[in-house]
Amino acid sequence: MWVILGREREQHDALIRTGKFRSGPFYRDAALPITGRQHLKFTAYFNGAWQNARVLSLVGEGGTNLRGKLFKLTDPDVIDSDKILDSRFTLSMPPITPQVKAVVIVKHAHLSIPGVGQSATSVEENIRMFTVPGTGVRPAKGWSAMPAGQSLYRVAYDFIDGAAGEKQATWSVDIVTKRVSR
Repeated sequence: MWVILGREREQHDALIRTGKFRSGPFYRDAALPITGRQHLKFTAYFNGAWQNARVLSLVGEGGTNLRGKLFKLTDPDVIDSDKILDSRFTLSMPPITPQVKAVVIVKHAHLSIPGVGQSATSVEENIRMFTVPGTGVRPAKGWSAMPAGQSLYRVAYDFIDGAAGEKQATWSVDIVTKRVSR
């Protein structure tokens, strides 16, 4: 099944088990999580290219066992046409807290060092490079944010630095201007 979310048509395959579906993260690289009303589309074909034998044994080849308004005929002029799932909905995504906004801005920031230049990778990518197995560095409590002024937040990443123990990297971020500093 395909699940397509939002105007930018972020798309992922979805796995369904016991009536619940799971997909990859939508807009993983977005500067901020999506909020507000978003379009959601589900699409699935019922053939061997899209479904395994177990699913086809339940829904029938071409979706012959499926009923309901979520399913449409691929060729409405033919009475025994294959069926597809082709359904659209509108979701209301909740607003994000200022703390979440602060963390996301820092994660996506490409910081500059005077006299050296701007990093080619984001803060989150840099942390990922340092926490690969074998480095001795691993996540601890992870990300957090605390208010530090009107639109300022102190963002922290807690990690374990091998034998040195627990440590914390911190940044300051203005969630209005999206300016991040160390």
